[in-house]
Amino acid sequence: MSDRPAFGANLVKSITDRELKQARAILVVIGVLAMVQDVLALNKVNEAVDQLRLSGVAYDAALVSRLQLAGKIGIFVGALYLVCAALVSRKPVIATATGLGLFCATLAVQLAVDPSSLFSSVLGLGMRIVILVGLVSAVRFARVYERNRKARTESPG
Repeated sequence: MSDRPAFGANLVKSITDRELKQARAILVVIGVLAMVQDVLALNKVNEAVDQLRLSGVAYDAALVSRLQLAGKIGIFVGALYLVCAALVSRKPVIATATGLGLFCATLAVQLAVDPSSLFSSVLGLGMRIVILVGLVSAVRFARVYERNRKARTESPG
């Protein structure tokens, strides 16, 4: 008998490797987009405050600080997506499940703060559904990958 794995084993490994690469790509895209969006929003808030100061108009400093905090938290969450993407090859189940949890938490916060933002466009809602399905699929494939990796290390020979 040959030491090479059976064709089916290679096929499963190829599929799970591809799915994990897709999971990494999804997490990177979400992370980069989140960070860019929040950096732009933070800049917009700061520009608006500068314009108000120059024109001498009073503004709510507490509201500005809350908006700035929200922007900084968004940048941090984007960085967490990138960390998850970096860990997909080492800890696939933990990284993909954490990414899925972050995405669901982000959706829940958006739904609580401004539900219309989730449903404002078909493309936005459609992309969120595609990302959600991709992340759920990634978690499933990560579990298969881990199970297969564990079986390879435990098998004699």
